[in-house]
Amino acid sequence: MSQEHSLIKYRYLDPKALTSDTYQAWFPDEDTEELIWQGETYHGVCVTDLSPQNGFDETAKMLNLAIENCPDINGVSAVRFGLVAMFLAACRHYRLPIPPHFWFIDS
Repeated sequence: MSQEHSLIKYRYLDPKALTSDTYQAWFPDEDTEELIWQGETYHGVCVTDLSPQNGFDETAKMLNLAIENCPDINGVSAVRFGLVAMFLAACRHYRLPIPPHFWFIDS
């Protein structure tokens, strides 16, 4: 399935069918640079209650507000030096969600 197809499919999910679901997003903060490489998982900012019931526009508004208020993703040295895969592997290894900055990347 192509990425375009899956995005279109997600956009047309019926929020009423997902009444018990809630979503979260995680953003690195000023402590992430030091702590993620030491195995510490208590850093970053978590945005909760990104419920489909709130609608796409409200969810996008909350995520954009969080992106504006969180430090730039390039504050993480691995990202700054082009080692994005290393940062994503660390997120996966320590069970941290992939930050929204990487959800949709223009090619």
